[in-house]
Amino acid sequence: MKRLLVLSILLTLGFSFAGTASADENANRPVNPGEDPNEAFRYADWVRALREFVLRGNRAVFVIGNHDLELHFPEVQAEIYRHLNLPEDKKHQVRFVEWFYISNQDTLIEHGNQYDPYCMCEDPINPFVRGYNFVSLKLPFGNLACRYLMNGMGFFNPHVDSNYIMSIPQYIKFFVKYMLRAQPGLVLTWFWGSVLTLLHSFYDRLAAPIRNPLKIEDRVSLIAEKSNAEPRMVRELKELFVAPAASNPFLLARELWLDRAFIIFVAFYLIFQLMIFVRAIYEISFFWAFIPLFLLLPFFLFYSKSVTSLVSGYKEPDDRVMAMTSAITKVNRIVYGHTHHTRHEMIGSVEHLNSGCWSPAFLDVECTKPLDQKTFVWISPGEAGTRQAELFKFVDGKPELLMNPGRS
Repeated sequence: MKRLLVLSILLTLGFSFAGTASADENANRPVNPGEDPNEAFRYADWVRALREFVLRGNRAVFVIGNHDLELHFPEVQAEIYRHLNLPEDKKHQVRFVEWFYISNQDTLIEHGNQYDPYCMCEDPINPFVRGYNFVSLKLPFGNLACRYLMNGMGFFNPHVDSNYIMSIPQYIKFFVKYMLRAQPGLVLTWFWGSVLTLLHSFYDRLAAPIRNPLKIEDRVSLIAEKSNAEPRMVRELKELFVAPAASNPFLLARELWLDRAFIIFVAFYLIFQLMIFVRAIYEISFFWAFIPLFLLLPFFLFYSKSVTSLVSGYKEPDDRVMAMTSAITKVNRIVYGHTHHTRHEMIGSVEHLNSGCWSPAFLDVECTKPLDQKTFVWISPGEAGTRQAELFKFVDGKPELLMNPGRS
């Protein structure tokens, strides 16, 4: 029986082909002094296993999500083909799809980021924008936040929302406990990273994608062919996309806490100007400036507490979107990723599964509480000629069926 392997969020696993030898080349490569042999060969093992899987007559499909948008580049796809080192007659068994794939006319597989305004690729049909002497991707807000902000704040794990979305008291406690000695300049790192994220997000939102009107229908037809869909499905599914969060810079500023930074700056500036005016008439100490600051503090705390992050809420599956997606693609089962939460449930008339996450995510900074999901969706032939979907988890190297996983 031939099998289909659907790969999503490949780069989240830390897997990178850039500067890496192919599976056969790595097998004979000497280990550099001080290099961990296991680290040197573990990705080569993965490539070799995928190659053998394809050589046995199976197929592999890369579903592009917000974590691996670079797979849109033909050069990146060519590099992956090069590392897999497949015979010419086997290369067609590996394909890259822009954002969705229909399996056996009964299952739609997506990463799920197209319905999250913070992580959606604005136009996966035309994903590229032209810079000065270069072509780049229009990255979503979440990618830019990881690049400019999260990468400089090493104690926060971007794969666990509760690890970086907190209240003011929680941030203060976190800073005092972990960062005061290790990263005393964290506030500057946050501010500079947040400003860069906001500016780049807004700049990308204004950038016009590279389009060729004479080839739009050819492009849509190609995407449909690779995804086992019809051209009209591609166009209709695209209409379900949410508007990118970068359309509202004020929303992004609130998510980045720049609105609160602006309020603090304005308050200090106005009080400073007030003190200069008063000291021109009366000789008083600048310490009197703390009185209006303390008076304004309750209002600031009240405003800060009223602001809630919308990031996590948008990741949950939407009943309307799933119903429309099912009607457009004529399937009764939808498999998503993106939320990092394992799910197997019925939403209306649609069977919904989420494959969870393989990222090395921990619930605490000390890395003592791993999520350790290592889960996957397995779809196999069932009774009466239909297929059944199940959710499994690797436990001690063996798959174990998850019963009623709900949210995890």
